Amino acid sequence: KGLSPCRASELKSMVLQSDQLQYVINQVSKEMGRTAEEVQAEASTILDEMAHRLQISTVRFFAFTLSKIFKTLFR
Repeated sequence: KGLSPCRASELKSMVLQSDQLQYVINQVSKEMGRTAEEVQAEASTILDEMAHRLQISTVRFFAFTLSKIFKTLFR
C-alpha cells in the first residue's frame, strides 16, 4: 500500500544491486572459481527468465477463477 509500481527493468536492477544478492554472488564466485561478473550475468539471466514466466495479470486471473470455483464447490 502506498507504493508506486516500478517497471520490470527497475526492479531487476534493484534486485541485482541488493546487498544480499551481491553477498551471494561473491560467495558463489569464490566457491566455483569464477569471476563475480560471470556469476552476476548468470543471475541476471535467471531474473530475466523469472520475469518472463510471471505475468501478473495471468496470475490474478487464475487466482480469481480458482477462488470462485472453490467457493462454489465448498458452499
